[in-house]
Amino acid sequence: IDKSSCVDIQIRAVVYKANGNIDMAISEYIKELSCHLSQNLKNGFVHSRLASLYSDKKDYDKAVYYYKKAIEIRPNFAWTYGDYGRTLLVKGDWDEAEKMLKKALSLMDYGMAHYNLGGVYLYRGTFYLQKGMIAEAEREYDKALLERPDDETVYNHFLLLYEKTDNCEMILKVGERILILNARNVSARKKIDYCNNKRRSK
Repeated sequence: IDKSSCVDIQIRAVVYKANGNIDMAISEYIKELSCHLSQNLKNGFVHSRLASLYSDKKDYDKAVYYYKKAIEIRPNFAWTYGDYGRTLLVKGDWDEAEKMLKKALSLMDYGMAHYNLGGVYLYRGTFYLQKGMIAEAEREYDKALLERPDDETVYNHFLLLYEKTDNCEMILKVGERILILNARNVSARKKIDYCNNKRRSK
């Protein structure tokens, strides 16, 4: 493929992606692979882009295939590990997602990787909570809080955990923190009122 054709392919791929036409964008990016040498850094970027698009389609097997190819070509590109970790998180492969996101952060400290790593811990914590494994759930939520220190969602998870154990001391503490972050959180306010009324009735 000549250079001018490659430029046209790249433009069409970007336009299709921007317009939400994932299948056509994938088709163009696959064509673009022929524009670069197999171990070219640009080729690694295209593989990563294809992986992301397949992830958007929820075709996780193909997404994983292209992420692995992208990492093989560009082993030190943080964003690929970060996006791969996000895909594995959605796929439910939390342990591998954690590894990929930590690898991303070892290469470059950026917010979205921290956010998604926090997501790994929230998912895992909720899994433990549903199993009645309170200590394990709390441990995972603590790790999530380190990645997302000002995220209302993390505190909401803590609130559910302490409600399950009827731990009013912690409900009041966490609930007050939630209201600082979002004064309109009705659920937190109700739980605080419940615990205050419970204390007064003793």
